[in-house]
Amino acid sequence: MIALFGLHLVRYGHLAAEHGEAFNGVQRLRKVADYTGDFVSPEDALWATDKAAAFVDAIETRFFTA
Repeated sequence: MIALFGLHLVRYGHLAAEHGEAFNGVQRLRKVADYTGDFVSPEDALWATDKAAAFVDAIETRFFTA
């Protein structure tokens, strides 16, 4: 799914590359939390929620506004 995200949304210019990079970064944090048992720091969690909000805004702007 991540590869398809990059291929279809970022590569073809539907979303900025920064959103693809953030998507990958958040995925790395999820893997750390889910598979290693390590904790995600509050700073990393805040970064992830900020990036998620920016991503949602970009999706809404690009695909759901007239």
